[in-house]
Amino acid sequence: MDPIDYQTYQPNLDHDIPVAYAVFSPILDETGTHIVDMRYVFANHKYCLLTDRKKEDLLGHSLCENFDEINLRWFEFCYGACFEGKTSRSRMYSPEAKHWLEFEVSPISVPGYCAFTFLDVDEETAQKVNLLRDNKTDTVIIHLLSALVNPNQYTLAIQNVLGELSEEIHPDRIYILETDGKTISNTFEWCKPGIESEIKRLQKLPCDQYMKTWNSYLKGNTSVIIENVEDIKDDDPLVYQLLKSQDIQRVINSPIYDNGKIIGFVGVDNYERNDGLNMQRILETVAYFLSAKMVKERLLKKLDFLSHFDALTGVYNRNALMTTIARLEETDKPVGIVYVDDNGLKQLNDTYGHFYGDLHIKKTAQTLVDCFGAHHVYRAGGDEFVVLVPGMDEIQFQSLMTAYRDMMQNAASPSVAVGHQWIPSAKQLEKAIHQADKQMYEDKALYYKTHAASR
Repeated sequence: MDPIDYQTYQPNLDHDIPVAYAVFSPILDETGTHIVDMRYVFANHKYCLLTDRKKEDLLGHSLCENFDEINLRWFEFCYGACFEGKTSRSRMYSPEAKHWLEFEVSPISVPGYCAFTFLDVDEETAQKVNLLRDNKTDTVIIHLLSALVNPNQYTLAIQNVLGELSEEIHPDRIYILETDGKTISNTFEWCKPGIESEIKRLQKLPCDQYMKTWNSYLKGNTSVIIENVEDIKDDDPLVYQLLKSQDIQRVINSPIYDNGKIIGFVGVDNYERNDGLNMQRILETVAYFLSAKMVKERLLKKLDFLSHFDALTGVYNRNALMTTIARLEETDKPVGIVYVDDNGLKQLNDTYGHFYGDLHIKKTAQTLVDCFGAHHVYRAGGDEFVVLVPGMDEIQFQSLMTAYRDMMQNAASPSVAVGHQWIPSAKQLEKAIHQADKQMYEDKALYYKTHAASR
């Protein structure tokens, strides 16, 4: 046997590595935030034997293309390695290889790729038991995910999943908690008959306090799992007392992530113990798919808000104003109109900066909201606001205008120019708004006659 020159020797990755080895690239969803599949870049001989696949069947193809059943947690570990630089070691059942595998995953020198090594660690008797357990678990997961697929009704889809999950694990309560990073709130729940609802009480709790409680449990696991509350009596008396006060004996909370950041939890209290189901994997898989659903819903709500509301002041925007005008002109209702424009805003911006100018605009909006109500106030653009009060007779409207002008006499109130009109029928609303606008400019001209330096 010829000696090896250690300075020039390069191992044959296909045959020299004594364990199954594969390199993957992630396949992301349309949002670019979630892994939906993994493409094979390299697989050595032992990996091909492990999965009973030929190399040509794997390279360039994906996990989902090769296997009807896959463990979705591969996506989580792949994401951690490719995008967070994590090296992870774990053990779980692989329906692809039909074995329990001990594995390690880590990023490689090429950014955005990761490598797995796999070792078959199952014993024949344990394999049979766990295979039955995982098959049942997979069946439950598929059933739950089918309930989640409702692209048009987000709330109904979530409630359906909680209801279906309750039939499988028979808990006292299932819930979803969502956080904006500052507070955490219970947004969905299912309760067994006779169990008191907690959703109204668990609103806008301090996020730091809640996360501090669960973070210690997440250090050693991917979910918060307390199988017997008595086990933590001495080590964590505060959590023990909290759970005991709610008559909670067992709890699992699985984090919901968006780009590696926790945006919520799906949790179950007092679930029925069942050796035939992997409760943790069920919840973690549901949490994984809930994440995409929740992120999409948040984006839609944000877009809907921005299409109708002004981001600076929180009142309705010009788009909402045009919609309301068109709707009211189809009616014969009386309408009170107020047109408001800030005085001296340019000088304020030039002297103190736009931050103070924005504060001035926000004060103007808040004063209008305080007097006329938030559902009647619109920011027409820049420093101009329009108030539309339908269904109010002229005497009531004039009384409101008097109250508004009295409010404007307060030294803390912003200086504004005001025009107003009342019409008995909304049919002439557009014309009346122009008349109120004209009055406002006349009022502004009077202001600048005595405040020339404020232009």
